Amino acid sequence: MLIFSFLLLLCICFPYVTPISFGTDVQPWGVMFATILTAVLLLKGYKFKITFTLLFIPIIASILLFLFSDTDFDEFRSFTGYVSIGVIPLAFHYLLKTNYENTIAILKFAIIIYLVVALVQTFIYIDFMSFVLNRLSGAGSGGRGVNSLSTEPTFYGLICLFLLLIISELEMTNKKFYIFLLLFQIIFLSQSSLTILLLLIFGFFYVLFKLSPMTIFLASITYILLFYVVTISDIQTRSIVIATKFITNPEVLLIDASINSRAAHIYFSIKGFFDNYGVPAGFSAFPAYWTSEIVGHDIFIQYTSYAPNRIMSYYGAILFELGLIGALIPITYSIILFQAYRYNIRQFLILIFSINIILFTAVPVTFTLVGMYFGALIYKAENRIKPDNYDIN
Repeated sequence: MLIFSFLLLLCICFPYVTPISFGTDVQPWGVMFATILTAVLLLKGYKFKITFTLLFIPIIASILLFLFSDTDFDEFRSFTGYVSIGVIPLAFHYLLKTNYENTIAILKFAIIIYLVVALVQTFIYIDFMSFVLNRLSGAGSGGRGVNSLSTEPTFYGLICLFLLLIISELEMTNKKFYIFLLLFQIIFLSQSSLTILLLLIFGFFYVLFKLSPMTIFLASITYILLFYVVTISDIQTRSIVIATKFITNPEVLLIDASINSRAAHIYFSIKGFFDNYGVPAGFSAFPAYWTSEIVGHDIFIQYTSYAPNRIMSYYGAILFELGLIGALIPITYSIILFQAYRYNIRQFLILIFSINIILFTAVPVTFTLVGMYFGALIYKAENRIKPDNYDIN
């Protein structure tokens, strides 16, 4: 069981690493091992928390959609993504309960490995360890950072962000040191503009709900001065270029192909959810819907000759494909956040706004670290003791 747990943790901490290519960015090993563990626990009569049950309802809906659809590769990939939403939190929560120290050790190991690979790619050889990945995209071009053990800098940044969120919820030695390593990787190695933007969103809500007016004023002055110094320097990373455009000429961002495309994915997936009145559209309807809608929206770059097979939005994909049943997922996530921070309402407000915004961005449904984060939150809620004379602050 110890070896099985070790393999499971490695697979979900390194979702893009696989010795065998399956034609997908994210390997299926993590969800496969987590599904086996879930089945074993069910056979042993393990009592699941109600939050896990809520996450399994969309899995049942995805099974029905899969059975009554054209069972091609893309649909099977979407189906496994919904399975991971239920089994990954349960598996990670179980490992924290039964083997906490080894689980923390693997998390620390993952942080160090991502860092070492990224440093080698940055200073020695950009394609270092690329043979364990299914594809590479954009590393080192246009002011972008490196991929480390992911397929592109954006996903490397998202991995670091979710590892930061996970270890923030858990008790561990040298936590601040590992948080620093993850922030260093996001800002200086991945240089992912999306992930840096998400950090700024966290900062905004932290300022909004935590700080006094005077502290907010001083922080604003500091950020303005810092940004001015950076923009007049010769540093030309993609994130700084985009930030400069946003402040000096915001409408120019609409011309940026990457930002424009990701905004379109969010918009059309949510629009499709309402156009379908919450009825599930299934796994293969989005390309046709995109093609029919994109022509009438001049604000988006016209991809009439190319309709994406996958929706680049975690919540967008869930709402479009599963409809109202899929809405159970963000509702359940919000319940989990409240249970973990019911005695710290300010922190709850920071996280519920920040996490839900993050999950509307280009996070794949198959991204295992999302499930790990919510598994850590459930563990945190179970092991949190109500403080004496607590208040909402």
